[in-house]
Amino acid sequence: MATLQSLALASPVSHSFLNQPRSLSEVGDITGFYMIDEEGVLQSVDVNAKFVNGKPAGIEAKYIMRTPREWDRFMRFMERYSNENGLQFIKK
Repeated sequence: MATLQSLALASPVSHSFLNQPRSLSEVGDITGFYMIDEEGVLQSVDVNAKFVNGKPAGIEAKYIMRTPREWDRFMRFMERYSNENGLQFIKK
């Protein structure tokens, strides 16, 4: 199972949480972003909440891949995550 989690949350979050988060006062500070699957954990602590007119509007997490191996690992995670959540990539 491929899931996305933030450190402040006790349960996995869906991709919709990234676009429409609940009030940050409900879930606490976002201190990390974790992509978890059967191979292990990909993580980043470079995470910021975005606000529009004082209301939470999204979460931005940066995950930097420096080697082809890291890119391949990320793509394996994304393939699993997209298959489990009905997402697809369409190259134009």
